Amino acid sequence: MNENETQEGLPQEDVDASDGGGLEDEVVGEIINLSQASVKSVHADTANTTGSFILQVTADDVTISESFAGKVEAQQVSLSDSAGGFIQAEIATVQDGGVGILQAGQAALNNSAAAIVYAGSVEANEMQSLVTVAKQVSGPVKTGLLLAGNVEGPVETAIDTQRALLVGIAAGIAMGLVLILTRLLFGRKQR
Repeated sequence: MNENETQEGLPQEDVDASDGGGLEDEVVGEIINLSQASVKSVHADTANTTGSFILQVTADDVTISESFAGKVEAQQVSLSDSAGGFIQAEIATVQDGGVGILQAGQAALNNSAAAIVYAGSVEANEMQSLVTVAKQVSGPVKTGLLLAGNVEGPVETAIDTQRALLVGIAAGIAMGLVLILTRLLFGRKQR
């Protein structure tokens, strides 16, 4: 077994940019391990990052630790003590991190924050978000707007599903009245 193969014999590429190197354009391989690296794009079956800055990651399995990833597309993502801009995954786990937009089939956020969470199910423990949209939400959640089919656990929200519906109906009625009054006051003059 050579130094760039794992025990299973799969090729592996280690990128260590602790020497202060610049932003690499692209790293491609089956298993990519990044440490203290700055990379524009990573394409791999498995990508592991520690202390790195990555603009885009496309992989089946991604582990991000103490790093920043701009855009991540994967089947499974684990983000800890890190930040992500946009994460799209079937299964996403965020531990002590922050995400701009998280789109997932199943999402677990522990002591984390996200601007927008859009998921089939969300399992939360001390999660904070601006907007959460999900079929199922469980755990303590603080969110500005919650749209969920089923909620289990304590939730602090400014606007929940029922309030959003009422706000929408009230806004529709108000707009309708404004249009009717405008037409009555400034209606077309008939010839």
